[in-house]
Order: sequence, then C-alpha cells, then structure tokens
Amino acid sequence: MKTPLPASPLRSWRLHLAAACTALCATFATPASAQVLLEENFTFTGLLTNNGWTGFSGTTNFISAGTPQLIYPNLPSSGTGNSAGMTNTGQDAYKLFTTNNSSGNIYTSFLVNVSTAATGDYFYSF
Repeated sequence: MKTPLPASPLRSWRLHLAAACTALCATFATPASAQVLLEENFTFTGLLTNNGWTGFSGTTNFISAGTPQLIYPNLPSSGTGNSAGMTNTGQDAYKLFTTNNSSGNIYTSFLVNVSTAATGDYFYSF
C-alpha cells in the first residue's frame, strides 16, 4: 500500500489550476447557436416593394435591386444575388424578420458600398 504524498501548497495550487482549466475548456467547448432572423441577398431584380419589402415613406427614387454584386473575401454569402441602389432622397423601405425574437441579443451585419454621403443621409435603421 502506497503512502499518500503529504499536502503541499504547490500541489494544491496545481490541482486548482487543473480544475479551473477544465471548467474553462468545458465552457468554450459548448457549441454556440444562432438563428438567422433575416437574410437578404437581393436575388431578384426590380423594386424592393415588389419583392417582400414594404415602402413607408417617400414617393420618388424608389429602391431597386440589380447589379453589381457586392463581394467580400471569405464571407459565405458574398457574390450571391445583387445589390440595392439608392439615391440621397426618396423612398424608405423595410423588411420584417422571418421569425420573432422575444429574448436575447440581436446582431446585424451587411455589406455596403457608399460612393457619396452628406450630413443627414442614412441607409439603415434597426
């Protein structure tokens, strides 16, 4: 029968460090989950309001989808579909989420190519 090693501060510290690393690894090993609430790649051409979008202000310069595509390296949906072109005044439009989210955070991302902008211009709201 082996005699247990006497307790030492160094051994105790190593056990606590090992336990902390195991707990940390278990935390980061838990898979993250996310649900896409809305993805729009403008896979159509023509007015947004004829393709699931709702116009809510403006009676000129209606927003249309068409070429060119927006491309960003390593972005999974890059190069898919078209883009929406806007002028500095005119229609405002929105598209609803496909699913309601009643808790947690909502994150958003998009590709945009701005050629000119002036004080007061906007293209996105949340």
